[in-house]
Amino acid sequence: MDLNIPTCIVRERHKFMATKQSSIKIMLLASITMVILWSISSYLWPQIIYNKPATIFRDDGDFGVYFSGNGWINPNQPLYYEYPVSALLYTNWPRVFTDNFEVYHWLLWTSNALLYVLTGWLLYKLFIKFRTTTKFMWWLWILPSAIFYGLNRFDIFPVFLVILALYLVMTNRLRSGWFVYGFSIMVKLYPIFLLPLFLFFIKEKNKKFSQYAPYVLAPIIALTIGAIGAGGWLATIVPYITQTSRGFEFGSLFSLIAMAWPNIQQYLGLISQLGQILLPILWWLKVVWSKTQLSLFNNITLAAVSLLLVLTFYPFYSNQWWLWVLPFLILVIHPSKWWLVVLYDILNYLQYPIAFKFFWGRGSLEFNLITLARSLVMIVIIGLLWRQLPRGWWRLGLLKFYA
Repeated sequence: MDLNIPTCIVRERHKFMATKQSSIKIMLLASITMVILWSISSYLWPQIIYNKPATIFRDDGDFGVYFSGNGWINPNQPLYYEYPVSALLYTNWPRVFTDNFEVYHWLLWTSNALLYVLTGWLLYKLFIKFRTTTKFMWWLWILPSAIFYGLNRFDIFPVFLVILALYLVMTNRLRSGWFVYGFSIMVKLYPIFLLPLFLFFIKEKNKKFSQYAPYVLAPIIALTIGAIGAGGWLATIVPYITQTSRGFEFGSLFSLIAMAWPNIQQYLGLISQLGQILLPILWWLKVVWSKTQLSLFNNITLAAVSLLLVLTFYPFYSNQWWLWVLPFLILVIHPSKWWLVVLYDILNYLQYPIAFKFFWGRGSLEFNLITLARSLVMIVIIGLLWRQLPRGWWRLGLLKFYA
């Protein structure tokens, strides 16, 4: 049998690859140019016109909150309960060296910038490891919202830890990956929703969770003991209760629904809670109990969908939470749908800081319209990702197994 490929086919293939590489270079160049122009303009026009800086170089709102939450350092002040212990360790590390807010700001900003770059590097490594056509979609990591919140919010810290953990388990360093994953849970609540993804790697290698439980529990137990020693049980429990029990506030889709139909707020609370946990539970059952396993691509897709549903159903919305989803989303979004990710990122940036801080304020008609548009784009993205999953993926096959 002649296995030689015809010359015309080889020529067409080379032509296709050259065109693809050229398109990628143009896209990267355009993205970098956009970021440079946006960075310069975002730094200049707020200070010149409004004198309210909210740029990639500084947004003092949350940094001021981090700076004032120093109960862990000064025993004469009440403990700051909103963030878990590891988050406080990260946001307070500059306080070891300074009590000046300006110095504190630049130290933490530089730390965020370093983690942002490292996360981008890990994402690129994951794209190469992933070996799909989406490996060149990493440029979405340099969109306006991604840069702004990556540099101005501590959420880049848990995002970095989660992506590092994913990189470690994907490169067969399961023990290290589970240790980093356990540490990330002590920074933010959202990594818990990704537990099925990390269990998938154990199931795929026919390992038992008991082999890796000590590694994920070690940072959790150690940091919990430290938190109890510093502030009692409340120092450990209250941050997670706070994160799961916030009420309806302007900026979320559910706040718009509650505002339009106030009589159903009591039901919206239940729907909100169920909407966040149902898919992760079903995903967990699929990974742990089903005899038929989903692919790595499908599991990362479920990670993106699960986090998008958390953002959709949560009655409170913080724009920096987009950082949680974006790394998973750009791994699995179809290359032809990149513009939806860009559109959402821009709307997210328009909601805050543009609409919120510079023009109309939170709760205004314009702010709510942008919130609605952002939420609708999110629903469209969820629908597209759902269609990428195999039909009937949720079937566990238990009845067939026991029969």
